[in-house]
Amino acid sequence: MKRPAGVPTAAFMLALVLTSVVAAPPALAQPSGSTISATEFPHDSFGVPARVVATRHVSGIGATIVTFSTGTRLIVKQTHFTPGQVSVVASFGAGRAGVSADLVHALWATTLFPIGGTRHISYDELDAWQQSSGHPVNVTLVPGVGAFRLQGEIPSNDLATELTLLTAYAREPGFRADLVTKIASVGAMLGKQIEGDPAMRFTRAVQRRLVGRRYQELPDQADLAATTGSEMQALLGPAFAMPPAIAIVGDIDVDVAIRAVATTLAAGDPRPVWRRGIAAAPTPTNRQQQKGLLDADTTADRRLGFYWRLPDIRTAPRIERAARVAAAMIEARLAVSTPSTPSAALPAVARAVVPPDLKGGGYLGVVIRDGAVPLDGTRALLAGTMNDLAAGRFTAAELDNARQSVAAEIGAEGMSNEWWAQRLSLALRDPAMGQAVRIEAGVVDVDRAEVVACIRRYLAGRAPLVVADAREAGESEGGSR
Repeated sequence: MKRPAGVPTAAFMLALVLTSVVAAPPALAQPSGSTISATEFPHDSFGVPARVVATRHVSGIGATIVTFSTGTRLIVKQTHFTPGQVSVVASFGAGRAGVSADLVHALWATTLFPIGGTRHISYDELDAWQQSSGHPVNVTLVPGVGAFRLQGEIPSNDLATELTLLTAYAREPGFRADLVTKIASVGAMLGKQIEGDPAMRFTRAVQRRLVGRRYQELPDQADLAATTGSEMQALLGPAFAMPPAIAIVGDIDVDVAIRAVATTLAAGDPRPVWRRGIAAAPTPTNRQQQKGLLDADTTADRRLGFYWRLPDIRTAPRIERAARVAAAMIEARLAVSTPSTPSAALPAVARAVVPPDLKGGGYLGVVIRDGAVPLDGTRALLAGTMNDLAAGRFTAAELDNARQSVAAEIGAEGMSNEWWAQRLSLALRDPAMGQAVRIEAGVVDVDRAEVVACIRRYLAGRAPLVVADAREAGESEGGSR
């Protein structure tokens, strides 16, 4: 049985909030009354089609890697997870890692880039074209750690149209005045949404502490206030000038995908390739008020997070699987060790996450609501749980239940075109990710010794980073800026 999700990811929450505060979400959906016809999409040629200069099949992940004459690279994996559907991810530049310090405050706003339309067609006109043409294409921009990603999920027979749309956004972006206006208007509304949602505030505080301001996805109030909307060209322009790394996964013929990319994202003149290593998260520092978090008034309805660092997936490719099983066991132990309360349907949530695109960004975290256990007993409860598991004091049934829950989660991930497209886009840019992807998606059982070793080495006896659900004034202390 799959475990319920803990705190939602910041990227997912930000997408939901932006959808609620913008008139139309960043996917083509609303008719506008424009006179653009089904055949009038003006972005129909992007230069001379690129030539294929190298092709290689990687049997371990069942994918084909193609290098084009313009520097563009493509990885294609045919699947039948969702018949008639395909996911596309086009990665540009160096993402968050490559942005200059004076532009970091505006990274949150890049998710709104699609509503600016393109140079030749406004967003409303694109809406009208999409409705009249009958092509259910869509585009989302994700400011990833190591690349800005333009991506979409569409029916397989619309792949060429989707690639044309993504190419139009990248080659002829719409850095329009109305985009600046929309971004400026969204900032204040988004700030109210985040401040009014304890889960979002907590997620922001966790990311600030664990990976720092550059890589946190939910913005601070100061960042929202500093963003004018005019930063988009400086943020995205340099990235779009580089050849993309493209992943196409789904119910599609490999040769069809190659030909479609050659006339769209790979077409035109050669572009400069900027090769950059994997970004590293800043090392978090212990804050002087960390003890105060545990001595605070226990009547507050507040979340406390305890986080232990995990190694990079490249140096320890099996670590995420072992840590996820360990987290499932910790959560199950805490569920029977803490009383149920009206304020916390689930007394504690434990998760292990090792970001594949950020060195040093991996942690096993445990989140406990104040009402679930007295704060002065929290450390003792966690330490006792860790020590028991590190000593191997758990039953075969506990281990099996944890492995089954993690296997269900991994099985669902491995049957997703989107999951594969995102992972393969990383493997295309970083060859070391190939082995990690194979292990992530493969049927690899974690044994008792591996779980014990993980807990002993990274959790038991180690002081965790502690994060509280706090307002921004408290979050900014500790020096992650």
